Amino acid sequence: MHLLKNDSRFLRPWLIAWTVVLIVGVIMIAGLRTPLGWDRGYWSFLQYAILLSMLVQMLFHAVLVIKIVQKENLQNSKSYWLTRPIKCGHLVVSKYVFWLLWIVLPQMLQAAVMGAIFPSGWAGASHAIGAMLLLTFILGQCSFLAGSLTKDSGQAFAVLIGVPFVFLLLGHIVLTAGRKLLPLDGIWYSISSIPYLEAIVLIFVAVLNVFDYWIHLQCPGRRWRHRLICAGVLVLMMLAGRLPTYEPLPESNIMRPEGATFDLGEIMFTRTDYPLPGSRSGHVDRTVELWREVSTGSDYGLKARYEWSSLPAGWIADIEALRSFDSEGRWLRARNDRNQNWSKQRTYSDAFVHSLFPEDIMAEGLRSGGGNKQLFSSPFVRVEDMRGNREFSTTFATRFYRSDKIRLPLDPAARMDLGATRLILDLDGIDGGSGDIVLWFSYLGSDALEHQLGNGLDEGYFVLRDPVSSRVAVGRRGGGNSSSALGLLTTGQFEITFSGLPSMVNAMDRLELYFLQQNLVGTYVETVSYQLPAEN
Repeated sequence: MHLLKNDSRFLRPWLIAWTVVLIVGVIMIAGLRTPLGWDRGYWSFLQYAILLSMLVQMLFHAVLVIKIVQKENLQNSKSYWLTRPIKCGHLVVSKYVFWLLWIVLPQMLQAAVMGAIFPSGWAGASHAIGAMLLLTFILGQCSFLAGSLTKDSGQAFAVLIGVPFVFLLLGHIVLTAGRKLLPLDGIWYSISSIPYLEAIVLIFVAVLNVFDYWIHLQCPGRRWRHRLICAGVLVLMMLAGRLPTYEPLPESNIMRPEGATFDLGEIMFTRTDYPLPGSRSGHVDRTVELWREVSTGSDYGLKARYEWSSLPAGWIADIEALRSFDSEGRWLRARNDRNQNWSKQRTYSDAFVHSLFPEDIMAEGLRSGGGNKQLFSSPFVRVEDMRGNREFSTTFATRFYRSDKIRLPLDPAARMDLGATRLILDLDGIDGGSGDIVLWFSYLGSDALEHQLGNGLDEGYFVLRDPVSSRVAVGRRGGGNSSSALGLLTTGQFEITFSGLPSMVNAMDRLELYFLQQNLVGTYVETVSYQLPAEN
């Protein structure tokens, strides 16, 4: 406790400045709870202001850690701990307690308050903490390393910025040369498939860093050993940043809807370099001989049509293929996380919209969301082994929603508060080429909430209704742009297109705009086994 008080007095001016920086970040986002929170200029300002605020916080974070470490420089005979009977273990504990108490905890509290202000509640707070926690951990550990290796802040920042860059360059050279001698991609793929490896590596890094700092204080003469361990810790942290985050499978919290059936069929081959020449996909029973002559270096997999039918009225299904295994029990994980995005789909039909607008008719039939979607793609899949009757299994998670329709204003510059997302109507008009009605929106959300709007949303979608002709049209997500400030706040624009309504150039004021809010009913998880069709 005495060491902690001494460090706090030593860095009192810096801690005051640190507090001001944290408070300024909260004050900026607090404007979203005032009339200023509906100003599009403020939205744009806020995005860049938060980004700048976070960069300043990262700078202060590094400076504070470096200064408390260098305060006890072993080469300075006036260092506080060398002039008093203080054990190395107590010194190490005091430094890490200072880091947690005065740097990490206030930063997490700030993130929680910012998330609670917008979009609001515990969900927003936990999202903001999650977005900042890993960055805070890695920056703190790297700052401890830089501070223990150098004598002043200038040298420490040179190490903090320069050494990772050099390691990245050397790593690229080593990997480029090593791939010619060893199957490094396959080795990395196998290692990165270990569950929770990212968390294990980060915990090991933290323990190793503390132990190395303690040993360095005990034996200050062995500087090369300390430098080598620091280099190893840095390499491990950089590797941990490349590891995929392992997410356990969700559990079912509802029973299968009565009378509903899950259909999986039309199994087809696919590969990661699609649509390069020769990489077309087709039904398995017609393409079982494809790609067997020459290896392309691609990852192969399967896609299929999977969808729910006979759901209760007003229900919508969000289906995700989570994890697939072959007949040998191997997890057919994608080489990178972006391949997982192929597996997500939404299924809805005319009957679903009709349940919400029973007196109206569809202006244009909906295309079913149950198209051919990715089941898996993996380096473990070899086309020469993809013969008929080969067995696979895939675990699907389906989130069922029940929708409510919410009437929205259709006036220019109309403001729409959808909870986690704010919308301002920018423009409405007619597409001269097709007669489609196009609405442009500016929006403000947190993280990647722009994906919740339009045709691939998670919270709802838009419907335009003509009360005179009793026709309704479901909006399709069109073009747009977005940018995010470290995942804490996202702003941008997007368009929604409505087809099938008669020309409304002179009658836009009679249209009604609805947002179909999707309320989660529950999640149903099921593993489905299937076989490749036998060759003809």
